[in-house]
This record gives sequence, structure tokens and C-alpha cells, in this order.
Amino acid sequence: MNPISLSLEYGLSFLAAAVCAFYGLMALSQLIVITVQWVDNRPVSRPVVSALKLSVERSVLGGLVSVLFYTQPFWISLAVFFCSVVFFLIFSIRKELKALASNMPLLLSAGVLWLSPISGFTQGGAALDSIVEWEKSAWLRRQAALERGLLSSANNRSDIQYCRAHWTVDPAVRYISGSIMTVFEPLEELDRLEFDFSATLSMDSILYRGKPLTFSQQGEVLTVHFPHALPPFLRDSVVFYYQGVPPSTGFGSFETAKHNGTPVLWTLSEPYGARDWWPCKQSLNDKIDSIDIYITTPAAYRAASNGLLQSEIVHDSWRTAHWKHRYPIAAYLVAIAVTNYEDFEAHVAIGQDSVLIVNYVYPESAAAAQASMSYLADHLRLFSELFGLYPFAAEKYGHAQFNWGGGMEHQTMSFMGSFGYELVAHELAHQWFGNKVTCGSWADIWLNEGFATYLSGLCYERFLPQYWQNFKQGRISSATSQPGGSLRVNDTTNVNRIFSGRLSYAKGAMVLD
Repeated sequence: MNPISLSLEYGLSFLAAAVCAFYGLMALSQLIVITVQWVDNRPVSRPVVSALKLSVERSVLGGLVSVLFYTQPFWISLAVFFCSVVFFLIFSIRKELKALASNMPLLLSAGVLWLSPISGFTQGGAALDSIVEWEKSAWLRRQAALERGLLSSANNRSDIQYCRAHWTVDPAVRYISGSIMTVFEPLEELDRLEFDFSATLSMDSILYRGKPLTFSQQGEVLTVHFPHALPPFLRDSVVFYYQGVPPSTGFGSFETAKHNGTPVLWTLSEPYGARDWWPCKQSLNDKIDSIDIYITTPAAYRAASNGLLQSEIVHDSWRTAHWKHRYPIAAYLVAIAVTNYEDFEAHVAIGQDSVLIVNYVYPESAAAAQASMSYLADHLRLFSELFGLYPFAAEKYGHAQFNWGGGMEHQTMSFMGSFGYELVAHELAHQWFGNKVTCGSWADIWLNEGFATYLSGLCYERFLPQYWQNFKQGRISSATSQPGGSLRVNDTTNVNRIFSGRLSYAKGAMVLD
């Protein structure tokens, strides 16, 4: 062998060994980071896990190439080396190459990404979005844990991705039986998972892959124990079967009453009442990605809920309504209402788009509800003009009537005690501010209620200017009726303080004015 070939062979062998050592040290540092996160009971970083895999692969490749050049003839080693590099690039960074191909030449993309110790180090769009989303969610999880304080709440260690709820109710009887399939993705390795669930209810069983799980209850927190540790970021599911007489907390989380002599049942979960009638995770920072709702009632009644009605099937003396919602939704915005509803529909044109309006109302209130449609259309067009098209336009907006003095902005279907001008505007505004954009903590509820109150006034100013000054002066008088008072809620266990009309509503609106 001539000296030049020998020098190249040993030189490349040494270079490959250096690459092996470099990525080996990089993998060790990343493993330490992951171990610290796990020991500290924090979510394991997805970008670091991905980086660890790449570092290990590159270290092993460097070691193999070093041995190859040291033991084999130079030209054979060189050919095998380049073939290995090309194969490795195509296999390990195919997603990054696809994402960056439109922004830089293919070979430059491959070279930069291969030399980078962390996948996406060049801050391509897909990689950067992933890092931002992870860091944001990690901060929100820590913040939620800090803010729980004395409030009993399930730990936020999973991402709830889908729920399929089957509820059987009779508005004449205060009782619920149900099954909930919950699809989740662990945010860390775990062998147990917590859900918010009232101790007043009875959990009959919980199934995991068709087999019963053990579970325990402490206060309002239900802990599900798995037979083995679940790996992080791998989708899984459980099914709850439960029944009982729900308690009623907050503003009436589960209520039965009568209208004109006819039984009516409704839920209103804000802020902490969802757990009173179904097992869920009440965290504001983990919305359910989508949900299917099946409500079985005596055939004389109809059920209203979130999303679009898919079917109503009557079998024997029972009616089952299936509602499907395909937008992220916070647990407190999931709702049902059941009575002898009449329904009517309309479409509101907004530019080139059209929004379906569906109303479920008491037969004795149908005329008043239909009269509200004229100003609802004005409000819907105004808010869409200011903030973008109604956020759930692919499904519907609507109202379901219930026996309550005000309204509640359940996603895609506000529950209404009446159909007054200001109340209709207020609940509609929440579909943008509260539902599409949800405050990360009840401490910041003024963002929901302040915007909704402000936009109610804006409707007066735009469409009924004769009432605008009275509205504005009334909110100023309310906000200044007592000295001091922060917009931020300092005690999120106090429902009355969360929904302070003076601070969260009136002062919140005036801050925005």
C-alpha cells in the first residue's frame, strides 16, 4: 500500500473515531437531561428524546466507519462509507428534508441537519413549532400545578385527545348513568393516571384493553392504576362505567327542574363542576381534541349538546341523540340539556361563508327565540368581521333554553335563560373569547368575561347607539363602586370572586375600552 493511501485510510479512520466520540458525549449529555427530568417528575422533552436517538445512531455509525477504514482496503472502505452516509441521511432525516426542501437546496439541507447534534437545529418550521409547543405546554403544566392550591384536582400528566360519552338520563329523575371512553397520550412514563370525579358518584368499573383496572378515590380525585408502566407519547385509552346522583356545585353543575309543568335537565360545569357528573380532566390547559356524545332519554324528550347532531334513533320507549364535535374543547364547556324541546334552524351569510344556527327552545318560548335571530345575525357578522369567521363555522352555533337567570357559553350551543339583546351578544362573544381562546387559569377569567362584556357594549354602540351611553356608564359605576380590586383573581377556590360582576366583568370591559 502506498503512503498516500495509508495516510488517507488512517486519517479518515481517526476522523470517524472523533465523530463517534463527539456524538457519544452528546448522547450522554442528553441522557443526563432526560434522567434529571424523570427524577424531578417533569415531562420528558420530546426534542431531547429525538436528539438522543440521532446522537446514538451517529455515534454508532462513526464507530463502524472508523473500524471499516482501519481494517479494509481504502477504495472499498470509501465506497461503503459514502453509501452508508447516503442511506443514513435518507432514513434518519427524511421528515426534516421534506420540511426544508422548499427553503434550501437538498444537499445543503442534508449536510446541515446531519452535522447538527439536535434534529431541526437549523430551526426549520416543523422543528421550531414542535419545540415552541412543547415548551409552552410544559410551562402551562407547571403553572397549573402552582395554581391548584387548596383546590382538589387531578395531576396534569397526560394529553386527553378524544372522548366518547354515552349518558342515560331522565329529566324527571335526578340521576345519571354513563360510560366514557377516554383516549390519552402520557406526557411521561406512568403507571397511574388521575381524573377529576365526584366521590358522590359510583364508579362501577374501569376497563383497559378489555380488562378491569384497579382504581382508588381520594376526595374528588380518581386514580387509575395500570398493570404496567405506560411509555410516554404513546396513545392509549380507558373506559369508565359509572352512575349515581350528581351533586350540584358552582352555578348548578347538574340540575333538574320544570318549565310549564314539563321536566327539564341541564348541566353547567363552569368552573369546577364537570367532575360532578362525568370523569374528566378539568385542566384548562388540556382541551379534549374531539368528542362524540350519545344521550339516551325517554322518547318524549330531546337532547341538546355540542357540535352537530348526527342522528336521533328511537328504540322502544327511548331516544338516543348522537352529537359530534371536532374542535378542541375544555371539559367545562361540554354540556347536555334535555326536555320537550322544539327546534328551528337558520343560516347566517357572512361574506362567502354561511353559519348554521340551531335553536332548542321550550315550546312556550319559541316566538321570543325566533325574534332574537335578527340581532344574533348582526352580532355574528360584526364579531366575524373583527376577529375572523365564527370559530366553529364548520359545525353550528345555537341556543338551548334552560331554567337559569342568565346564560352559559357552552361551545357551539349557549344555554340561555332568556333571549335578551345583551345576553345573546355576550354569550356569542364567548365563542371567540373563552371557547376558541381559553384563559390558562381561572385567575385570568377577566379575559373571558371582560371581552364578552365589552363586545356586548360594542353591539349597542354599533346597532343601538341610543343605549350605548347608559351601558357604558353602568359598567363604569359598577367598576368604581368600591375602592381597589385587581382584575386577577387571587383566590381561585372562591367561585363568587372568580365571577365578580364588578371586577371580572365591568372592570375587565373598561380596561379593554
